[in-house]
Amino acid sequence: MSKFKAWIRAFPNLDWQSQAYYLALLGWFLCLLIYRLHNSWSFNPYWGYDGGGHVDYLLSLAQHNRMPSIDTNYIAWHEPLYYLIYAGVAKLFLFFRPDLSYLFLLKMFGVLQAFLSVAVCVLAWRLISLFTKSRPAILATVFLVSLLPPMNQASTFLTNELLNIFFVFLVSWFFLKHFVLSKKTDWRYFAGFGVIAGLALVTKITAAVPLAVAFLVWAIDIIRRRDKKLLVRVLLALLIVVIIELPWQIYRGSNVLGGFSINNTKFVTPAPLVLDARVGFYDWFDHDIFKFPYWTAGGRSFWSMLYADSFYDYYGTVQNQDLINHLAQVNRAALVRTTIKPNYVRHFDFRLTSILIWLSLPMFALLLLGLVRQFVEFFRARFFSRHAYALGVTWGLLAAAVYFSYRYPYPDLGTIKSIFIAPAYLFGYVYGLEYLAHKSVWLFRLAALVTFIYLVLIAANYWIPTYGY
Repeated sequence: MSKFKAWIRAFPNLDWQSQAYYLALLGWFLCLLIYRLHNSWSFNPYWGYDGGGHVDYLLSLAQHNRMPSIDTNYIAWHEPLYYLIYAGVAKLFLFFRPDLSYLFLLKMFGVLQAFLSVAVCVLAWRLISLFTKSRPAILATVFLVSLLPPMNQASTFLTNELLNIFFVFLVSWFFLKHFVLSKKTDWRYFAGFGVIAGLALVTKITAAVPLAVAFLVWAIDIIRRRDKKLLVRVLLALLIVVIIELPWQIYRGSNVLGGFSINNTKFVTPAPLVLDARVGFYDWFDHDIFKFPYWTAGGRSFWSMLYADSFYDYYGTVQNQDLINHLAQVNRAALVRTTIKPNYVRHFDFRLTSILIWLSLPMFALLLLGLVRQFVEFFRARFFSRHAYALGVTWGLLAAAVYFSYRYPYPDLGTIKSIFIAPAYLFGYVYGLEYLAHKSVWLFRLAALVTFIYLVLIAANYWIPTYGY
């Protein structure tokens, strides 16, 4: 807090470019908070991904002081930290007002989600600043990452994905800031990393990807330097992670799943891990997605589904479903049927997605540029660098998504979603935008213009019309 006060006092003495930079960030975060609060207030969380399961998990803790049963809630195997935090806040309200309505609790959870979303974006800004000093590139990356569909979905739905993104960013920032860039050797930093990493793992198992990359980078550095002191400190961090994670694994194995598993095998049966016809799902791109922008079009290829869900509301989920259901009864002509099932969106949203599916192409090209630049910077630098870490996390998350969809080949159950790999987009885009900012000011301005147009349309695509629930 003292640093913040010192910065406030120093602000009038900054040059005008610095003042404009910080005012742009502040204005963006305030606008983003208003946007998120509107959506959280308008959206019925039951219509989000596994919405009823998440709500039941939260209310079981908040109102009944117990973890949900796997027999009544198929997501009861989810790591508990997100639900414990939100339910803990709800308990504070219920302590003073035991008669609080179910609707009030849902609205409160949505407001918490909105504030957490902005906190995630602030943390993303700090992380991005470790990869580039170009303020235009930082601003463009922050704006883009904040409104990409994975972030919109995680911020609007009641889901542990948002807290997971927060911890992935926090783990990444802490590791890069203190160990890669600042070369900290004090054991307290390693203990702090262990605590953050442990909390990340009891939020969502996906956090294992950045943790595995961090410990792998450490292991290679230990072997290369034969540093016993570093080995002891890394083992301390690992021990703390195990101490935090182990009680949950014991509880889940004994009381929820009846054995160790990273998924609920009682709900979906994993396919055998062998090469078979499923490989054909990954070796091409289903161009039908450009003929009709919603699921199930493009559903014959992993890459077309991931592409579509990365850049617009592919599943037609971020709607005010209560409004859609009302219109389906009184004015079906006001809606467009999106799938082989009786799912609908408004004509306005259909027109937007029909544009976004094409506008996504330059956005994908920018992401692809960033992914290529990751490899270039990785080979230019030594292994113990921020580029090695970014490369490992980006491709580790993508590999995890491919593995999960191959092991559980049920795209109709939502096993392919960009929300699962949301942090990877930050590491891709910061490299692409940073490269353009330094390579050519005109190329960067063109990319910024296209990005601005995309952001306006995607914000409209994810703006949820108010209709009471």
